[in-house]
Amino acid sequence: MFEFLYSSIVNQSAQAIHDNMIFLSAKINKEIEQCKKNNENDLTETFQKIYNYISSSVNVAINMYDFNSEEFDEQQLLNLINNCKQLNLPLNLYAVGGTNFNNNSESSEMLFSKETLDKLSTINEILIKNNLSPLKFMEDNHSPESAWTIEQVKKANNDIDSVVKFIKESNFSPFEAMAFIHKVVTSTFKFQDDPDRSIMARSIVGLTNSDKIVCVGYSKFVKAVINKLNSSDLVCETLVSTLRTNKVNDEVFNELGLVTYSTGHMQNLIKIKDKKYKIKGVYISDACYDAKTDNFPSGKGYGNFMFPVSDLLNYNDISFYQPKDTLDTLLSLCSIDSTQIDEKQIPVIKENIRNSKPIPLSKLQSCIKAVYSVLFPTSSEQEIDRLVNKTLNVSKMVSKQIFNHNAKNAIAIEAHSDTLQLD
Repeated sequence: MFEFLYSSIVNQSAQAIHDNMIFLSAKINKEIEQCKKNNENDLTETFQKIYNYISSSVNVAINMYDFNSEEFDEQQLLNLINNCKQLNLPLNLYAVGGTNFNNNSESSEMLFSKETLDKLSTINEILIKNNLSPLKFMEDNHSPESAWTIEQVKKANNDIDSVVKFIKESNFSPFEAMAFIHKVVTSTFKFQDDPDRSIMARSIVGLTNSDKIVCVGYSKFVKAVINKLNSSDLVCETLVSTLRTNKVNDEVFNELGLVTYSTGHMQNLIKIKDKKYKIKGVYISDACYDAKTDNFPSGKGYGNFMFPVSDLLNYNDISFYQPKDTLDTLLSLCSIDSTQIDEKQIPVIKENIRNSKPIPLSKLQSCIKAVYSVLFPTSSEQEIDRLVNKTLNVSKMVSKQIFNHNAKNAIAIEAHSDTLQLD
């Protein structure tokens, strides 16, 4: 869709840009003719749109994975704008992909450092000052029609950064930080897809600028916050699996918002080391299943929070299928290059991950109380205890519907042995 990457065009003359446009247009035109001969109407229409697009404007992509705010030359941008004016063609400038906002994390989610955002704002101002279309932001594998504005990108970054800032200012331990993130995402976002524009519910910019979110959005939000925390004691990956629910027309099941389906599902795989709570291991966390519903407007607690990986095989009325690329995801979480590892080590690594000890209920209860004490500073200890107990009761109710009697996580064990009451 793009005629040039920014780096390949920035120093070209107007004539060189013009010659390349003619070459590309001719190439696409040949594709159109071939599609017509083969009666491939859909492809013909697609290539025609591309032809119209690249022949009527100069479309340039800034590769955000390689973008360096300090090295970006504003004068070169002005020269490019002047070259386009000589050709009497508008310039459309896109920021494509993501960038590194710390040394350990690369993101295609339009999450940038402050320095990068400031430079992108300057670029946008230059375009507008020269009567051109504003800078557009486009995620990988999406079309220009799905592009974001700089205002939308800034809001997404501000929302993530505000959560990160609160965690740091509160001096939360890694386990407390994870509990807080889970509380934020499950109490803020209600599951709702957008059938007309799926990216709205599946990207950080989309979900922070709408009321749409699905499992992918929940998982990416959690990962984005953890990535920006940039701590070796709390590391996150997204994990894709296939889940099939077998229970149909169960009033309690549906009342909890646990939709019956057979589809792909995304969760978070968390590696944690917390000295305060003496927790170390790898766990699954599923904010989507704990998210708010009409019946639970503050979220459904911690029933699907930080449970052992082995409990993926202990769902109640849900069949679990081996996640795609599970091994690479697990190895990545442990900072291990799958191309460099001795195959004999793989079973040991996977076994260690599977055998991460379940987190005791007493530790989870203490952690939630610590988080709530920060969230509700004016509440008495008695009121905090009441809120914690209510949260745990809701969590047990949800967990009992999700996990069977073989589950090893403490919430599920307690749920199957308790008579639950909500006060």
